[in-house]
Amino acid sequence: MIPIHLKRRIYKYHLRGKRFSYILLSIYNRKYAVHAIKEENLHRQPEVSELDFILCIKTVRTVKNDYTIQYKNRAYQIEERIIEKKLIVEERMMQNDAK
Repeated sequence: MIPIHLKRRIYKYHLRGKRFSYILLSIYNRKYAVHAIKEENLHRQPEVSELDFILCIKTVRTVKNDYTIQYKNRAYQIEERIIEKKLIVEERMMQNDAK
């Protein structure tokens, strides 16, 4: 919810013909903006293995009593005996051909 004092400001600016969202954004940016401690860029290039994990599609599946799960109209048998009743299936976008 927008505070009353900001609503009055926004309405006043809106009547002058300025865009509502631009005014709201500029008011909130002036009030709540946080400046970076360091000006340098701290982003790093991800490795290929990280991208493979980040860009995969994850879906939760329920393990049936016979240790199978259904995924895309197929049944998959889990060979190990597990306690969990839910599993996360990861569908990878990039296939690793190096074996």
